Amino acid sequence: MSTTPDGAVVGLDIELVTAVLNRIGCRFSFVPLPWKRALVELELGRVDIVPTASYREERTVFSLYSNPYRYETVGLVVRNGEANLYPVERLEDFLKLRVRIGILRGAWRGDAFEAFEADDRAGHILMNLNTTQQAIQMLLRNRIDFYVEMPAIVLSEAAEMGQEAGLEEHPFVIHKDPVHFIFSKKTVRPELVRRFNAALSIQLQRKEYKAAFGSAALNEKPAM
Repeated sequence: MSTTPDGAVVGLDIELVTAVLNRIGCRFSFVPLPWKRALVELELGRVDIVPTASYREERTVFSLYSNPYRYETVGLVVRNGEANLYPVERLEDFLKLRVRIGILRGAWRGDAFEAFEADDRAGHILMNLNTTQQAIQMLLRNRIDFYVEMPAIVLSEAAEMGQEAGLEEHPFVIHKDPVHFIFSKKTVRPELVRRFNAALSIQLQRKEYKAAFGSAALNEKPAM
């Protein structure tokens, strides 16, 4: 999920929730917010829905969870044709390779990668970046060798830039966890969440969903 220069919010999650809300006849608009601020606004009832939420017991105090809709898959994107050049099977393998790894500033990439970042030996190979668009450009210009993110999102943004042919997903997966849409208990009734889940289930069976989300797509129909 990202914002265009004219302020529009775009991305695979946006396309999915748009299709679901249109299916149930719900009017909506998008408000770009940093993740932590979005949770505060949801708790206060000033926004109604927030995407990409992992299940946390403490959040159920102020929010209702949808069924899972994809995996939060943290993986690697490399230049096209180079995935086989790097036989990475665990994070420690990076320390043996002479590579440069781009990471999105402030993003969470799972407990294992957080521990890897804290390793003093990893500091010289990690490079903080501000946007996925910047990472794509740096990959294509050979200024980094890996970009750590959800591969489906990176490849989708690369397609919007007309650069999808230059990149590919590496098979190594750093972190994988199902994520949900969460709804403010102050503004959303459980009945609306049930209708949302029913429409979501239909969208998750469409071939376009699997094609768009790739390795982040759910492998089976989620329970209602």
